[in-house]
Amino acid sequence: MIGSAEDAGIKLDDDEVAGNHARIEPTEAGHVIVDQGSEFGTYVNGDRLVQNERRPLERGDTIAIARQLFHYVPPGERGRRLAPIAPIDAGRIRAAHDRFTIGRSVECDLVFDHPTVSAHHAVIRMAEGKAWIEDLGSTTGVRVNGIRLRRTSLEVGDQIAIGPFRVVFDGEDLIERSAAKGLAVTALGITVVAGGRTILQPTHLQVRPGELVAIIGESGAGKSTLLKVLAGVIRPSSGRVLAGGEPLESRLPEIGYVPQFDIVHGQLTVREALDYAAQLRLPFDLSAMERAARVKQVIERLQLTDRADVLLDNVSGGQRKRAAVGTELLHQPGALFLDEPTTGLDPGLERRLMELFRELASSGQTVALATHATASIALCDRVIAIARGGVVRYDGKPDGLLESFGVTSYDAVYTSLTESSRSGTAIQSARQTPLPPISRGAQRPISQPLPYQARVLASRYATLLRRDRRHVRSALIQVPILGLLAAFLFKHGVFAKPGSGHSLSTGRSAQLLFLMVIVTLWLGAINAAREIVKERTVVHRELAVGVRIPAYIASKLLVLLVFSGIQTALFTLIVLTIQPLHESPGVALMLMIVLIMTSWIGVLMGLVVSALASSQDHATGIIPLLLVPQLLLGGAIVTLKDMSAPIHVVADLIPARWGFAGAGRAIHLQERIALDQSFAPMSRYGTHFFDMSLFAFAFIAALFTAGLLAALAHLLRQSQLERAG
Repeated sequence: MIGSAEDAGIKLDDDEVAGNHARIEPTEAGHVIVDQGSEFGTYVNGDRLVQNERRPLERGDTIAIARQLFHYVPPGERGRRLAPIAPIDAGRIRAAHDRFTIGRSVECDLVFDHPTVSAHHAVIRMAEGKAWIEDLGSTTGVRVNGIRLRRTSLEVGDQIAIGPFRVVFDGEDLIERSAAKGLAVTALGITVVAGGRTILQPTHLQVRPGELVAIIGESGAGKSTLLKVLAGVIRPSSGRVLAGGEPLESRLPEIGYVPQFDIVHGQLTVREALDYAAQLRLPFDLSAMERAARVKQVIERLQLTDRADVLLDNVSGGQRKRAAVGTELLHQPGALFLDEPTTGLDPGLERRLMELFRELASSGQTVALATHATASIALCDRVIAIARGGVVRYDGKPDGLLESFGVTSYDAVYTSLTESSRSGTAIQSARQTPLPPISRGAQRPISQPLPYQARVLASRYATLLRRDRRHVRSALIQVPILGLLAAFLFKHGVFAKPGSGHSLSTGRSAQLLFLMVIVTLWLGAINAAREIVKERTVVHRELAVGVRIPAYIASKLLVLLVFSGIQTALFTLIVLTIQPLHESPGVALMLMIVLIMTSWIGVLMGLVVSALASSQDHATGIIPLLLVPQLLLGGAIVTLKDMSAPIHVVADLIPARWGFAGAGRAIHLQERIALDQSFAPMSRYGTHFFDMSLFAFAFIAALFTAGLLAALAHLLRQSQLERAG
């Protein structure tokens, strides 16, 4: 007997433990565990036992009662030896007796063949009579008793989790458990409050392996909210979610989630989209051959082989949705959640997609989807109906849904849900259950080196940019147009030195120089303004599965800085070819460098705008407004000497003001003004505006870069937190 009673065989002092909570009985085949009707429940591998259910126990099973964890080890049985480990098979390198490796590679002592397991994932070492486990820099980490750790000592009964695999340490041996294909996800008393309003009432339910569950309800009822909480996309305001008996956060690498909107890029082929997703979600030590094989398996399973090399923009809606599902199947998730996967599809495509989900569930995976469609409800094992206000009105088999609501068609259920919302009459209320035994903080789903992620993302972005021919063509065409307009706006010889006989006023050269600064800022900003907002859904999903914000920003900069640098260099060459500087090539090169650095600041400004904007049109509409202060406060239309004191302070925060000063310093504009006897007396630039050293300009540019990068990272992080609740 396990309980809080004095005569219990295993006595637990806890308010959530009943006097006779559960009992373990011997049988001919081993042992069974039986819950005695306790209020707070008994969990075996994350599943709550039904009262008086006799659940057979297998080696390594995890039993959770209140805040206590137990691992079942049958008496008299021994598992895999930890030490010593003798070398086997000539030519294979095996560890010494005090070292036991776990990973995907056949060289490891314990091989776990799964996409989420790194080649050399972890090592167990014996030292001074104790066993220690250490993560070898794996992608998905090592969990000991549900906690992700880098290194820890092992005690008798500790459960080691690597991907979907479990082994239990019994003091001498490792007891290996095979990986379950499905992952039970349990919600216990979860609620969601947003804007002071409860949008999901306290809810208790479990989605089991092998089940296909449909969550239905009218728009705004809370079905997507419930799905996102179960998938770990957003955090509940209260209550807990368990996955396989552990905190959901610790098992996010085993969860798949497909949002309502696209998480694939239309300018990639199906194969490319899945390959990039595999690089970002699977262990980075996966070889190209292994990755290609995994992508091929998913494509075949989704029946997309004949469309594998077609751009996603050119496939049907159903095929595009299948590709989105494929990005989540790459890591063989134990549970898959889909938000409105059939929206916008015709009945035939909807049916085929639902049959795919039925197939996935029948293979052992846990599958749940939020949907408005009812034509294929009969394919599901369970239906959860939610009324407005986030109240579960029904949770049961599809064939009992119509009878429960007293209607003759699935579509009529929505009318009944609306009426029940108004009347407040619960058809089936959600059971309010106390919080479960274990609770852990959020953990990063996957962990890959930042340079690796940045390289993969930059490669994908470069491919997308190259294929966006209209955008590239427009961006390249505007460079010669702007260059020719700027150069021919002034008479020839605008940059000639004073006193050369054919020079114009130095004031004209300052005006052209300022125009060049504004154009380079424009080129950088307009290039970047659409680049985050247009893929916001993709970004949010990838950040949720472990893509790092610095890596994402770096990938944008790696491509955009090169692209804007080329544009600026071409623009500068066109202007200086028509309006020669009359200086050495080194001076022209220095001017080009200053303008390129100015365009890079424009790129960062554009990315910040893109992170703030709600749509692509909104972003491109903000850019002209952003350039107005550059024009007015850049120091050319109104010089700093003529500005009021408060505006002067604001002008110092304007990139154009420093780009103008740096460009002037590059061509020695201050010296030219001093030599121009006709312009010098009326110049309002003063005697020091263009005297700033190029080192000082680089330092100020670095400050702008750091500030804009910090703002961009903050906006992305804030957006991620808001989506996570």
